[in-house]
Amino acid sequence: MNRSEISDNVVQRTRYGISLGSGSSGNVISNNTVEDVDRAISVSGSNNTLVGNSALGDDRGIVVRGSNHTVANNDASALWWAVSVYGVNHTFRNNEFSGGEIQDGEGGSIQLRGSGHVIENNSLTGYYGVYVESAAGPISLQHNRLSAVRQVEVEETKLCPDPGVVITAHENVFELAFEPYSEWRYGIINHDDDMVNATNNYWGASDGPSSHDGENVTDPVTGEPANGSGMPVSEGVHFDPHLEQPPANETDS
Repeated sequence: MNRSEISDNVVQRTRYGISLGSGSSGNVISNNTVEDVDRAISVSGSNNTLVGNSALGDDRGIVVRGSNHTVANNDASALWWAVSVYGVNHTFRNNEFSGGEIQDGEGGSIQLRGSGHVIENNSLTGYYGVYVESAAGPISLQHNRLSAVRQVEVEETKLCPDPGVVITAHENVFELAFEPYSEWRYGIINHDDDMVNATNNYWGASDGPSSHDGENVTDPVTGEPANGSGMPVSEGVHFDPHLEQPPANETDS
C-alpha cells in the first residue's frame, strides 16, 4: 500500500489491529481507535505517518519498523510495551505513551532499537520510560516528561572502540516519582561504555540528580558529584550542568 490514508476507524477484539507491510510508503494512519487487541498498530516500510490515533494493545500499542516514519499526537498504552521501535530515523513527537507492569518490573513506554530516532515532547510513563535495548547509532531524547521507575535505561552496545556519545538527552523533565520503588529508580542508568550526554535536564529537584546509597556518582566530564535530591543517575551519565526548574518548552501532553 502506498500513498493511502487509513482514518476514523474503530477496531476491537482481534489479534492485530491496523498493519502496514514492508513495501508500504507514504501512507497516513490517522484518528483511529484500536483497542482490545494483541498489537494495535504495526507499521513497516518507509515514510509513513501515524497521527492522532488511540492504540490500546494487550502486548504492544504501536510497533514501528523500517525507516523514516513519523509518529505524532497519538495515545498508546499496553500491558507490555506501549511502543516498540526498530529500524532507522523515526520521529516521535507530542505523544502520550504508557505501559508495563510496575510491580513486576517489566515493560514500559518505549522500547528502542536501531538508530537516528528522535524522541521529543512526549509524556512517558510506566516501569521504563525509554529502554534503549540496542542502539546502532545516535538517538536523541529532548523536551520529554518522564514519570517512570527506570526513566531511561541504556543497555550495553559496544558501538565504539573507545567511549563516545550515542544517546543524547536534553531539556527533559525527570519527575521524582514512584517513591515505594526508590531502590529501583533511576533518571538515567547507563550500562554502556559510551557516555550518555544528559546536560540541561530537570531531575525533579532544583539541586539536581542524586546517587543511590553507596554509589557516589560523579559527572564523567566535569567531576561534579550527583549529590542532589532529584532522580538518581548512574556512572557514565554527563549530567552537569542541570536545570533548576522545568524548561519553559517542556511538553504539555
